[in-house]
Amino acid sequence: MNARMALIRLVQGVITAFLVFTVVFFIMRLSGDPTMLFLPPEATQEDMDRFRHEMGWDRPLVVQYVRYLGDVVRGDFGDSLTYGGSALEIVLERLPATLELTALAFILTMIIAIPAGLIAAVKPNAILSQMVMILALVGQAMPGFWLGVMMILLFSVALGVLPTGGRGGVANLVMPAVVLGSWGAAKITRLTRAGMFEVLGDDYIRTARGKGVPERVVLFGHALKNALLPVLSALGLTVGAMLGGAIITETVFAWPGVGRLIVQSVLKRDFPVVQVATILLSAIFVVSNLTVDVLYTVVDPRIRYD
Repeated sequence: MNARMALIRLVQGVITAFLVFTVVFFIMRLSGDPTMLFLPPEATQEDMDRFRHEMGWDRPLVVQYVRYLGDVVRGDFGDSLTYGGSALEIVLERLPATLELTALAFILTMIIAIPAGLIAAVKPNAILSQMVMILALVGQAMPGFWLGVMMILLFSVALGVLPTGGRGGVANLVMPAVVLGSWGAAKITRLTRAGMFEVLGDDYIRTARGKGVPERVVLFGHALKNALLPVLSALGLTVGAMLGGAIITETVFAWPGVGRLIVQSVLKRDFPVVQVATILLSAIFVVSNLTVDVLYTVVDPRIRYD
């Protein structure tokens, strides 16, 4: 990918993040007036009107949007209405926990999914291959929150081998990472299997086998590399799905990350925190997709973005 195309993709990503932020801004404010959440029950109408004026909530939505956009351009993301202090600092404090969980879930996904898809493609009629595809189908159909609750009941309540939630040692990461990576692992497994099926039927694979090339070289040196191209295209979306799924996973396992913070802030109508979290997660999603575009040209030099 040349510098011009990289710049174009980056601009497209910034526009996407901006549109996401805009949608969240208006949805949060159209969800209802949060004034009563921050005032005592005995507050008078005059108190409520004064508070709305101080917060700028009595102005038209477009005016609020333009004003907040100007503050963001200057680096001011506002203060949290619930926690006090800078909304940006509060989100950044939670971001490492989310990145830690997402990174481990992504690693587990790749370690499990690609070998599983390879096994399912090489020996499609074997019992192990059929079991892999059944698990992949179940993994894509199973809701993450249900899987999380079932794992807590089994491994924490019944067996007592893993903690129910919270952030601490490696044991605290096991169940959240498995739940968060289950959907992505199932998807990548099926994509790898489909890609291998398509590649193994190509002429150059039959030629390599006809020349007596060892099977492991055929599979790993020729077939797998080309079969991973559709997998690469799905990696960016998989990262985005994990960031979105982290909201549910972190809530189920009381993981102190950005996802859980978003849920708490939405319930408390903490506009600045939700907006900052949206901007950061959108930026991560944009960077991951740009990275995938670059990897495309590395894996297959024949691909060029014109």
